[in-house]
Amino acid sequence: MAIEYVLETIDDIPLRETLRYLAAHMGADVREDGFATREGLHIMAAVMPADDIATTELLLGYRDVVSTTFRLLNNTHPAVERRNLTTVLTAVVSFLDETPAMRGVFTHEGERILLQRITPEPVIFDRDWRRYTLDVAQTDLDAIESGHRSGRLLQPALSDADLRELKAHRGNT
Repeated sequence: MAIEYVLETIDDIPLRETLRYLAAHMGADVREDGFATREGLHIMAAVMPADDIATTELLLGYRDVVSTTFRLLNNTHPAVERRNLTTVLTAVVSFLDETPAMRGVFTHEGERILLQRITPEPVIFDRDWRRYTLDVAQTDLDAIESGHRSGRLLQPALSDADLRELKAHRGNT
């Protein structure tokens, strides 16, 4: 089964520009149909209307979101899979770091939040994010996380308690 990682960002940067940036940082080829590829990896991007977003609107605000899916393909050599995931993580963190107004949430399989930037502060990694990084070398993960904070991130897609806490917090702001 293919493994997917999803980056959801506010739509301040157009879909094609988001895809071009990420593909360029990953050495992927962008096709005219809004799809990008490299060995063992497919990248798809789409604008998701705010009405179709279950929990992300609580983190990003009630607005349309650019959803970029990184699909690690089946039957890919494990070394290629690890290299692709390292490249995806590096590109996503770079994208969020280099666009100061950008807010985004990066998930494993669209559920577990691995990292996010929902304020002008730098990217924050979930304390358990490394559990979802296959067998990527710890030194590579250290380099990706370097200069960023780590802590417990709310997991509204996985925890009813976290969803209630997030809704309560949004109601107080």
